[in-house]
Amino acid sequence: MALTVFLSGCYNKNNPDDTAPVAKDASSIIFFYGQECPHCHDVKKYFEENKTHEKVEFSEREVYHDQANANLMLEKASVCGLDKGKLGVPFLWAEGKCLMGEQPIEDFFNAKINAK
Repeated sequence: MALTVFLSGCYNKNNPDDTAPVAKDASSIIFFYGQECPHCHDVKKYFEENKTHEKVEFSEREVYHDQANANLMLEKASVCGLDKGKLGVPFLWAEGKCLMGEQPIEDFFNAKINAK
């Protein structure tokens, strides 16, 4: 089952509560993470250190223990045409685009913060 494969690990490309409601439009930003994922914890640490939630509006969704959040992530990934068997977290749905891995996600938020 693709979902089981996806939920089994973090996405690492070398480089539990929800915090905000999810908007349904393409301009929304959703950070998907797994509670036990060390790479996700690194991104969340980046959020804390950079006070990202104060500067950019986005929600966080835990996917390892919440099937509805996992299904939402799969839905967003399918919009981007991503192979469900190769998905992992950390994963970001950002303004209609999909990003995976620590560095691409941090780069996205750095650009958003520096553009203000």
